[in-house]
Amino acid sequence: MAVQALSQLERTPQLRLASTCDTAAIARHRRLMFDEMGLASGAALKRVESETRAALEPALARATVLNVYTEPAFRNRGLARRLMHAVIDWCRAQGLASVQLHASDAGRPLYESLGFGATNEMRLSLR
Repeated sequence: MAVQALSQLERTPQLRLASTCDTAAIARHRRLMFDEMGLASGAALKRVESETRAALEPALARATVLNVYTEPAFRNRGLARRLMHAVIDWCRAQGLASVQLHASDAGRPLYESLGFGATNEMRLSLR
């Protein structure tokens, strides 16, 4: 069993578009990410809901990356960088003007190295 688990960790994961079949995994990763960031509160859940609505708004000419989470066993292999390159390439191909995200302290160096800059974003929730 341990040999099989090690073998699975050594494989290079392939990138693909997410689908509705991935909902449970995405929700789990989002929860784990907020747990690790210490934001697992009612206020954080409201923020998640607000960001989700904004990301799904088709009139926006920007992309919102809701979360990037790498399971601990797969970290430090460049997976998040590969994923973000794919996201950025896709956004350019779609003609989007910008990509936004909220970075954790752990993720900030990656995003800065990809050209993301800090902003003083403010938001008013009306719902």
